[in-house]
Amino acid sequence: LGGSGIKQGRHIIDPRKSAPVEHRRASWILSESASRSDALSTACMVMAREEIQALVAGSGELRALIIDESSREVLRFGRWDEA
Repeated sequence: LGGSGIKQGRHIIDPRKSAPVEHRRASWILSESASRSDALSTACMVMAREEIQALVAGSGELRALIIDESSREVLRFGRWDEA
């Protein structure tokens, strides 16, 4: 399990916008390795919902939990009932 965005402040930069991420508060990824989870949790901070869904669906074993700042939702991707 790896997480990103947990620290306060705008420390994660969206490389597509060259600006801090503002639409996400935090993300966690459950994966087979801590390093992969850490990298993907940071990537999910800048990805759209559709991109996260495609990533998780394509892997078969990833699970993602995202706190969306703009909608104030907790978004779940993958099969959490099997975790």
